[in-house]
Amino acid sequence: MSEFCKPIEKSFVCRTNKLIQEYNGMYDATMLLNCLLGLLIVPFEKYKELFKDDDRTSVIRDLFNQIQADGRYDDFGGDYSDFEIIRFIRNSIAHFHVESVPAQGTIRGFRFSAYRMDKHCDGINGDCPYKNIEPEEKVQVFAAELTIDEIKELAGYVKDFVLQLIENKKCRNCDYRR
Repeated sequence: MSEFCKPIEKSFVCRTNKLIQEYNGMYDATMLLNCLLGLLIVPFEKYKELFKDDDRTSVIRDLFNQIQADGRYDDFGGDYSDFEIIRFIRNSIAHFHVESVPAQGTIRGFRFSAYRMDKHCDGINGDCPYKNIEPEEKVQVFAAELTIDEIKELAGYVKDFVLQLIENKKCRNCDYRR
């Protein structure tokens, strides 16, 4: 069994990114999508507030500005922050609003879509733990088409972001660290 450096989040993002960058098996597109979801859950859930610092995540904005210039990203007038873009991609995969983009018998990339969600509240003993629900009429609020290479680039950015947040001297010599 493998041993993880601590904190486990650092090991997880490093190893997941390594799979994304290096896996070339028969199910590479499936593995990429699975790994991307895991890679996006860690920073989104653990470091949500730190991820909202656009100075730290400006490389994500640069990537999406280029994708938008190529006509493959639509924010539907939302002018989303880097954090919101990552959240939309994460939610697109989690709710499986994802389509493959084929090219000559292979998968060139994926199209991610997100829809407006309404907040629903079931009042329980004075508490209101809301949940997001899709309204009857779907209203698209995000669409992005990323190539396999762009997804790998995004994965590298997320990994670097998490590594900068969690500095652990014991992990400096981990074999999967640059």
